[in-house]
Amino acid sequence: MKGQGKGMAGTREAGYIRDRDCTRDTPVVYGKPDKPVYGKGVPIRPRVLGRTDTEHRQRIYLGQLFPLEDYDRIVVLLSGGKDSVACYYKLWELGVPKGKMEFWHHDIDGKHQSRRMDWRCTRNYVRALAEAEGVSLRVSWRKNGFFGELYRLGASEPVEWEEPGSRAARQSRGGTERRRPGCQGYWGGKGKRRPGCQEDRGGWNRCSCAMCIFSTPKLFAGIRELYPEEFALLKKDEEILGFTLDNRCGLDEFVGDARSCVYHGDKAAIHSLLSGEFSTGEVYAEGEWNYPAGAFHGAEGGPC
Repeated sequence: MKGQGKGMAGTREAGYIRDRDCTRDTPVVYGKPDKPVYGKGVPIRPRVLGRTDTEHRQRIYLGQLFPLEDYDRIVVLLSGGKDSVACYYKLWELGVPKGKMEFWHHDIDGKHQSRRMDWRCTRNYVRALAEAEGVSLRVSWRKNGFFGELYRLGASEPVEWEEPGSRAARQSRGGTERRRPGCQGYWGGKGKRRPGCQEDRGGWNRCSCAMCIFSTPKLFAGIRELYPEEFALLKKDEEILGFTLDNRCGLDEFVGDARSCVYHGDKAAIHSLLSGEFSTGEVYAEGEWNYPAGAFHGAEGGPC
């Protein structure tokens, strides 16, 4: 469908299918390497047209980007999940030099002393990927992270960041005066095969933050299995704050008797999820590459 219909369905061309409908036997139709266009004066146009069904969308609509060589720096907002990594490889296939790209990663936990919302291995995974690919990495975080914001009264803590190649923290000025509980905004190369992020390999169908509010019951059942103490603290948060992660029921009721998504067949992935360890040598898979265990777990947004 090339029309500009209402809703996301109106932006989807015929032949596209949802991730949740994919299987191992789904043919690859659009997953072909791009031809290098960097340095050739070629503007970048979307394969699928964006939405223009409201006045606001018409005002902000961007029909094309300048040729990639016209930009001084191209920033890839790197969560560590499949979308941002695929974006990087897309740019690489289009011919963008690695020296002109930079990874930016926002650590949602903000070096909190005791609480964690994200995966234990995410920070090390992102650093390992940047080192393996030879791309500069800039890391930012709001001091005390997600849980600092969740429980704060008054102004937000400042945002801090590290320049590429440095572990020295720099700090912005103070934040706003509002208290707003909720989720912060987090919310392969030639001859190399990049394994799925550890969450995909461990059974999750997405690489959002570990305890993402959009997780399904079976994903939270996996959190309960791997991180029982963190799961118990989340339930305590619901009691203290007087509202629940799901807007209809508490965490225990939401998960119910759902079967855990955890796949124990990939011992290296489980070790990384529990310990937080991930090295540069683990970035690329050796030998035959297989789909990660979470690839076909059915929820929309999973890898295909």
